[in-house]
This record gives sequence, C-alpha cells and structure tokens, in this order.
Amino acid sequence: ADEPASDGAADVQLMGVSAAGGLVRAFVRFNGQSGPVAPGDVGGPGTPWLPEGLAVAAIDVQRGQLMLERDGRPLPLIQL
Repeated sequence: ADEPASDGAADVQLMGVSAAGGLVRAFVRFNGQSGPVAPGDVGGPGTPWLPEGLAVAAIDVQRGQLMLERDGRPLPLIQL
C-alpha cells in the first residue's frame, strides 16, 4: 500500500507565493533547501527544494495554495 507521505509532498513547506510581472511563483522549503518554483517545474538535481519527480501542477496566489503532482496524479493541496 502506498503511504501518502512516501511521495515527499508532505515534507514540502510552502513559504510564500507571488505573482509579479505576470509570473506566478511559489517559494518552498524541502530537506533544508528552499527556493522558487513555477508551474511545470519538476523536482530533481536542478530543483533540490522539490522532492525528486514531483511536479508543480498549479499555484493559486489568491488562496495561497500549491498543487503538486506525481506522474500526472494530483497530490493533496499545500496551504500557506
């Protein structure tokens, strides 16, 4: 059985969101590293502040929410 926490999303902390100049960003922290992510970004060596293989599905700046997915499957919302 798949444990929900095993996808790593439960370990991602949402620190903030911004929409500046039409660019939507979320600022996240994972595994002691933090940085910005945009929709379409995928965790891996170039983005160590996202768990490997997790993708940013959407960022809702109004609600302060980050939606991640793995292999096209949406994961639970991360709320600011």
